[in-house]
Amino acid sequence: NPSEYPVSAPIPKIGGRLQTSGEAQYTGDIPVPFGTLHAAFVLSTQSNADIASVDTSNAMAIPGVISWVSATDIPGTNVTAQSLPIFADKSVTYYGQPIGLIIATDEESARLAAKNVNVTYTNIKNGIFTIQDAIAASSFYPSVVPPVTKGDADQSLKDSDTVITDTFSVGGQYHFHLETHSCLAIPGENNDILLKAATQDTTSMQNLVANAIGVPYNKITVEVKRCGGGYGGKLANSITIGAASAVAAKKLGLPIRIVLDIDTNILMFGRRPEYYVEYSVGLKAGMINALKLKAYINAGQSENDSSLTGLVFVNMVGTVYNIPNFSASMVVCKTNVPANTSVRGPGWTPANFVTEHIVEHAASVLGEPVADVKLRNFFTKGQTTPDGTKLVYWNMDTIFNQLRTTSDYDNRLTEINQYNAQNKWTKRGISIVPVRFGVGWAGAHYNSVVCIYGDGSVIVTHGGVEIGQGIDTKVAQSAAYGLGIPIDLITVERHSSLSAPNVSGTGGSITSALCSKATLDATSTLNTRLAPVKSLLGPTATWKQIVAKALASGISLQATGTVAPGPGPNSPLWTYQSYCCGVQEVFVDILTGEHQLLRTDILFDAGISLNPAVDIGQIEGAFTMGLGLSLTEEINYESNGMPYQHNTWEYKPLTAYDITLDFRVALLKDAPNPVGILSSKCVGEPPLALGSAPVFAMQQAIASYRSTSNKDVKNYFMNFPATPANTWTSTQVNPVELTF
Repeated sequence: NPSEYPVSAPIPKIGGRLQTSGEAQYTGDIPVPFGTLHAAFVLSTQSNADIASVDTSNAMAIPGVISWVSATDIPGTNVTAQSLPIFADKSVTYYGQPIGLIIATDEESARLAAKNVNVTYTNIKNGIFTIQDAIAASSFYPSVVPPVTKGDADQSLKDSDTVITDTFSVGGQYHFHLETHSCLAIPGENNDILLKAATQDTTSMQNLVANAIGVPYNKITVEVKRCGGGYGGKLANSITIGAASAVAAKKLGLPIRIVLDIDTNILMFGRRPEYYVEYSVGLKAGMINALKLKAYINAGQSENDSSLTGLVFVNMVGTVYNIPNFSASMVVCKTNVPANTSVRGPGWTPANFVTEHIVEHAASVLGEPVADVKLRNFFTKGQTTPDGTKLVYWNMDTIFNQLRTTSDYDNRLTEINQYNAQNKWTKRGISIVPVRFGVGWAGAHYNSVVCIYGDGSVIVTHGGVEIGQGIDTKVAQSAAYGLGIPIDLITVERHSSLSAPNVSGTGGSITSALCSKATLDATSTLNTRLAPVKSLLGPTATWKQIVAKALASGISLQATGTVAPGPGPNSPLWTYQSYCCGVQEVFVDILTGEHQLLRTDILFDAGISLNPAVDIGQIEGAFTMGLGLSLTEEINYESNGMPYQHNTWEYKPLTAYDITLDFRVALLKDAPNPVGILSSKCVGEPPLALGSAPVFAMQQAIASYRSTSNKDVKNYFMNFPATPANTWTSTQVNPVELTF
């Protein structure tokens, strides 16, 4: 919208050049004060045992080693954001649990010494690692995620023409942010500690660190300029790093720096939990008449985050489909793995994966084109979802039909069927996947402080953290728009708990918009103060003249905007709904299970985008992260609870060769969001759920092969992730077919 420029203009991301040139400074790059010591964690090597002793003598003998820090050195409460100990004291409950810190004069010595600490365990028990382990042992948390129901699912299943009963699972996923967890703790005067931390949640870090070292909150200041990726991993997880470094700094009275290596980063912390779903779906006259679903989530050693994630799941499963008789429940599993936590699109993404799997299964049993089955089961405008959301602004059908046309889906499907009929060992497939994502603002709290200086330049500090999503760019655009000045005059400074106290953590795809709104509110206050000056000086006055006159008149040129939204107008949970759709074409080698993504088409409703360039980048990135979840990022455990995949050698995030060859992303035009900030919608997480599309296209391709060898096609599917090994296994190639 040109009338709102620089808002809605495709401005390159602020800091993008610094990032690509390597000049951007992350927490681990900050020059350290004189006398700074370095810390490395000692981690448990058992998942369910008592600690008999900790022998640090060999470690302390290594040159440069200064001290050992453990639970006995914590003057306050030994509790993290996940209600787990900062340092394990008497027992360990997962492999990789922190037991203490080795402090040394340099990072290399600290890490070497940490490996030489000898921990002896007693009462070693077998661990519970997977959902199937938890089900077998009845290891569940007592808290209950409220089920979501509509109609009578049990009776409607009995009344259905066809009932499909099956199971489905979605694997876990590490955050795998390129910047590992890091923190620099600098002790000051009067028990003050400054934490320069890679965190998405300065408020929680400030509060819990203060509790750990036994001081008031105002003694702890947390600062962060940017994070090298977050995805939720630098919310609760980051607080352990801040607390450990602060405890060490308090004990020794010197600055302490922690930068984790990738193995420690993975072993210490939880990630996206696995899901296992048992479902029964009833079909009647070609429609989905009923769905009864029971899901299990692997929470690990704390239910804090997974219960909330499970709540999102049961409220979002079903997504875009009007299922009149519906029941979704969740069981939270207690296992001996780190406390699993939020990862980009927590709850929403697996809910979409599961829903699309069920509808694909239904279409297969019906023997009808899957796109047609999906479309005719959509909600219509004004209908109400099982969680009580009234779809007042529904446009999913428009997006679906438009993308079906612009991607040439139907003609390509015909061509693919012809290709598959002529080729036995290589197959192609195509899928179309819709996504609904509920966006909730209620309970969030953010601020923005706008300061105008005497030369007309402006500094903004806000309550969000730049984690790569472009929040600083959108805030700068909003400040320039609100004040009516060029964006070149705006600088967005580092986030600090001093200027942004008591704010919510950055996440949920909402922070960019809400901090932009807080910035607009602050500029509105400044404009009100400046109005008499502008009137006095007349329309020819320059911005510098207006500012100079305001200062001479004693007008304050600093203002704060605050946002704390309540519930949305049409839902008990969500402020508005985000919609998008993707079409994916794939090539599959039946003999190896390898695949190639040939073409991706995405149509995304961003409302009136605050910045189309940033938003399209976010769509591409989220979709690609979803591909890793559905295709390559597999997590398994050894008998002692150590994950096989704990570094870049075994864990397989996507690489450049895995990306689709032809990538087409478009934003829906003329679709303002009536309840969005400047008519915008969020973009950071919803596209991740489109990452399921390749698996459904691969299933179609493999089903083509299976149909020629008398194998079941109607009930054929793959669990996620569909790795090459899992894909090849699912083909069930008979060696007899390989003879000539």
